[in-house]
Amino acid sequence: MANDADKSARRNASLSAGVRAADGAANAVAGVYASGGGSDNTDFRAHASTDGHAVYAATATGDADAQSSTSLAIARRLAPLTAFVCMVCSVAGLVALVASAWWLATRTGTPIRWGLWVLDLVVWGMLVASNARYWVTHSKLAVGMIPPVIMSLAPSMASALYFIRFDMPLWLRWVCWLLLIAALLFMALFAAYFLQVRITYARRDSVEPDATVIVLGGTVRNGRPCKTLLLRLDEAVRMWQTSPRHMFIVTGGPVRGDSRSLCEADYMAQTLAAAGVPRDHVLLERRARNTAENMEFTLKILEQQGIRTQLVVLTSDYHLHRALREGRRLGLELVPVASPTPPNSRLQQWSQEVLALLAKVFRQPRAR
Repeated sequence: MANDADKSARRNASLSAGVRAADGAANAVAGVYASGGGSDNTDFRAHASTDGHAVYAATATGDADAQSSTSLAIARRLAPLTAFVCMVCSVAGLVALVASAWWLATRTGTPIRWGLWVLDLVVWGMLVASNARYWVTHSKLAVGMIPPVIMSLAPSMASALYFIRFDMPLWLRWVCWLLLIAALLFMALFAAYFLQVRITYARRDSVEPDATVIVLGGTVRNGRPCKTLLLRLDEAVRMWQTSPRHMFIVTGGPVRGDSRSLCEADYMAQTLAAAGVPRDHVLLERRARNTAENMEFTLKILEQQGIRTQLVVLTSDYHLHRALREGRRLGLELVPVASPTPPNSRLQQWSQEVLALLAKVFRQPRAR
């Protein structure tokens, strides 16, 4: 037990050093960009960077917006909608709960009825408080905040309909019923997809000692990998410490607003190197903007390098199902390895992933 604790402490210290090293990554990875193009406007060139990493940079024609992460771009576009939905649902739930409390106070509510109201208040408050904590911690709105606030309508509308439905105008009663049904349907759909993702996360396939590990990128803010990405890198370091024969492919495209034109993969490689992973065990894919491109561009590297070892995909638990799905689309047999999601963003990250899976289903072309 003490040895495990010591190993964990050393790994955390190494990752902290890796984050600091990533701040000085500009000189280490200078000159790795490639020029040129192919028939598909994308060309992969291998480079020997100054820090010893083999870098595969995909260059493609496109404007600056095309260089940014797809998920971040979508989040920015949907920020007004997210703010509107969160505000409307939160206010509607609060009004319904206050009206129910007023009815109980004026009609001499029984202890059982007050207990039911308190239960509704607690469930509503937990969901709304989770969104508030995410907003305060991350200083931004995320699409993943929409499912919790919609689900918060279930206890608040149920409370209003149970206590004061006969004192409401008919139209308002119908509105409450519609909101309650919508919230319950959303909860059922969310639960079904959540269960599907959890089943994927629960898989425990054996990893071969010489496997190639594909580490998916994440957000980098102000030159520092976010907590979610650091947890992925922490799992990669643990895997390397377990079997030093592993090869790693870190995949992640340009960081929006980075003054040094570095990519997620650059920061990931620097963090791994500072944690003790040998530089010649890490390949960089520096173009991908989303999960689909992570897999597509990594496949090109695998084909170019003639890699035939077992393939492992390492990403966050909530993201694992979609990563495997994109891999299967390309014919890749991937062994899943999951890293945990930070507690302060767990509900929103899982919610955002469920929305992404639902969007994927609705975007699929229907068979004629």
